[in-house]
Amino acid sequence: MKRLVGILTLVLIGAIYSNAQTNGQTQNESSSGNQEEIWYEVDVIAQFPGGYPKFYQYIAKNLKYPADARRDGIEGKVMVQFVIDSTGSIKPETIKVIKGLTKSCDEETIRLISECPKWIPGRITSLNKNVPTRMTVPVTFKR
Repeated sequence: MKRLVGILTLVLIGAIYSNAQTNGQTQNESSSGNQEEIWYEVDVIAQFPGGYPKFYQYIAKNLKYPADARRDGIEGKVMVQFVIDSTGSIKPETIKVIKGLTKSCDEETIRLISECPKWIPGRITSLNKNVPTRMTVPVTFKR
């Protein structure tokens, strides 16, 4: 299990690092009819309290492997993208599967992320403020 968490952590760090560098680039996106600035590159990336090992402990503890996927021997990764707002909350309307596995695994991933505890938000130090940040993470289904 420790080896799996270690491997998943490395994959996640690579995905996060490629998503959040240090230049402060933004893109305006519409969210629930409101224009909101979503930051792709920040000085301090958003993180789960306790870091990514704790995030994957949360996933391992709360993942409910779908019965149909278990029965059919389905294993693999679901890549999910979401926005962590400036308070650290995940905005449910922003959760999106960008690389799915099966419908039931995709739905379980969305459930896990939507019930996730608050994160430590991304931060732009030059502006001295927390900012909404888009994150992409893998969730692995392995029997």
